Amino acid sequence: MTPALIVLDLSLAGRNFPLVLQEICDLSPSSRVILLTVHDEATVARMALAAGAHSVVLKRSIGSDFLNAVSAVLRGDRFVSSGFGFAEILIEKA
Repeated sequence: MTPALIVLDLSLAGRNFPLVLQEICDLSPSSRVILLTVHDEATVARMALAAGAHSVVLKRSIGSDFLNAVSAVLRGDRFVSSGFGFAEILIEKA
């Protein structure tokens, strides 16, 4: 049985979070991955998306963004918290 959705905390993944994301995607390619983070640097979000995350949610915005992220990724879209400063990725399909 493959999970439809995986929620990963960047602090648990550690410094090699891109590698962890790639391994998750390799092991469970049909699962959608939401990455939670306290880091609001756009580089972190871009690295996460490039490594296979479908969504990147800032922990400080979790109340307003988490359900939006879940809805978006389960319909096949990407979601990035607005605190990263770029919204163009929101429209891009995962």
